[in-house]
Amino acid sequence: MKTLETKSERIATRVTPMQKSLISQAASLRGRSLTEFIIDSAQKEAEKVIKDSSIIYLSVKNQVRLVETLANPPTANKALKKAFEDYAIQLRANE
Repeated sequence: MKTLETKSERIATRVTPMQKSLISQAASLRGRSLTEFIIDSAQKEAEKVIKDSSIIYLSVKNQVRLVETLANPPTANKALKKAFEDYAIQLRANE
């Protein structure tokens, strides 16, 4: 069941005649209006981009390495300890 939301925002764009013809043809083949087709296509692409940017893809070898590192983390060296200290100082300064 779709939720009814008030459509109050507007998006405007200019396209070439060839782009409009192509998009119109695709919309017609789907039995959708031009606006419905554009909105649906843009929303699907936006959701895909957001999803893809939040997922890390690793090879099997790197998956095993990640799990092993998380299960048995190396001890912190001087540089890492200093980075933690610097970060903590920066956090306190921004409070």
